[in-house]
Amino acid sequence: MDVFIYFYERLDVGLDELEDALDRGLSGHGEVTGGGIGESGSNIDIEIGSSAMNEKEAVDLIRRTLADFDLPSSSRINVEGREYQL
Repeated sequence: MDVFIYFYERLDVGLDELEDALDRGLSGHGEVTGGGIGESGSNIDIEIGSSAMNEKEAVDLIRRTLADFDLPSSSRINVEGREYQL
């Protein structure tokens, strides 16, 4: 399952720190595969194994993993084209 996390505002934390936290949180169920910063914001790309967890579990895990970072409310999780608030 392809998951993309989009940040439309400036972050007070580096993407690498968020990526490391997500890799730890995914703990064998998936991995961070990329990310970047552009004119419209920044993003993190994640691949989750097809049998590792369902979409709801993936979104919940990402939310829990990133909850302590005080990220902007405009941040979004996109799973296979469906969007969720972070």
